[in-house]
Amino acid sequence: TPIHRAARGGVAIRGYDARLRRVMELPVPKTRVYSPAVAEPPPGRWSNAVRAGDFLFVSGLVSRSSDGKTVEGKGEYEQSKIIFTKMRNLVEAAGGTMADVVKLTIFVVDITKNTEVWRARQAFFSGGEAVVRAWRRVLDRRQRR
Repeated sequence: TPIHRAARGGVAIRGYDARLRRVMELPVPKTRVYSPAVAEPPPGRWSNAVRAGDFLFVSGLVSRSSDGKTVEGKGEYEQSKIIFTKMRNLVEAAGGTMADVVKLTIFVVDITKNTEVWRARQAFFSGGEAVVRAWRRVLDRRQRR
């Protein structure tokens, strides 16, 4: 069962919670961040990444190809690697590294295969500071009926 969504929201570069609250409360210039390696959504929908002050916010990323339809990667491990590669490209385009990421929310269809996502995650986040994460299970269309 494929991963529905991973690596969503709250990616901060060299920040603290107090600074995040300040960014949210004060008018701060917001700049879209682009990477040539990550396809942008159609105009008027959302941004893959936005920098606000010292923080970078990354939208939900999936393992779909640039056509927006084809799912790349077989299984949770390969799909997760594709997603984390997209995240790394966006974080680096903003001037950060994966070591700067402090929070992930990972959405999976089959929570029993979270070890495959975890295995891919370890290839992108090594030692040092722990990344706060939350796991969420989502139902695919067949399960919703």
